[in-house]
Amino acid sequence: KSSRINGHLDVEYNRIRSRKMFFRKMKECEIQSLHKSSNLHIDAFKGRSLEEFNYS
Repeated sequence: KSSRINGHLDVEYNRIRSRKMFFRKMKECEIQSLHKSSNLHIDAFKGRSLEEFNYS
């Protein structure tokens, strides 16, 4: 009986752990995409400011 309860707890623990891993992965992906988009934004800004500098 106790082993069945422990098994149930293991299942719950694994579910919680996998959910934490899932959210951690989601956050990592979110952060990476934010970095990528901000880098693109910075590159675009640099390009624009360089063009303005060349024109002036």
